[in-house]
Amino acid sequence: MTNTGIPPSLRRRVLAEARSQCAYCHSLADITGAHPVLDHIVPRAVDGATEFENLCLCCHACNEFKGAQVESPDPMTGQVVPLFHPRRQRWNDHFRWSVDGTKIVGITPAGRAPNAP
Repeated sequence: MTNTGIPPSLRRRVLAEARSQCAYCHSLADITGAHPVLDHIVPRAVDGATEFENLCLCCHACNEFKGAQVESPDPMTGQVVPLFHPRRQRWNDHFRWSVDGTKIVGITPAGRAPNAP
């Protein structure tokens, strides 16, 4: 895991809290086969701080998909809404698994936003 500019003690704290689970899609690193990364929830590109409250463990796919965005249009309403924030919001309040357990279904504007997991 190479996240430059994140102090080792802060990196260890985020990793310990995450228990190898992506904050966005809840996939376990052992299952995805890809090395997880530490994500700036509010990206550095838009002045997000490198602090515990703004960092989470993230799988490579979610990190690439989210990019530097902090908001996205809700496909149901067209309104621009903030993306899911794993430190401030509960995953189960915004997402659920499909009946067959293969897809994440957004149940709120933040969960339905195209840049959600």
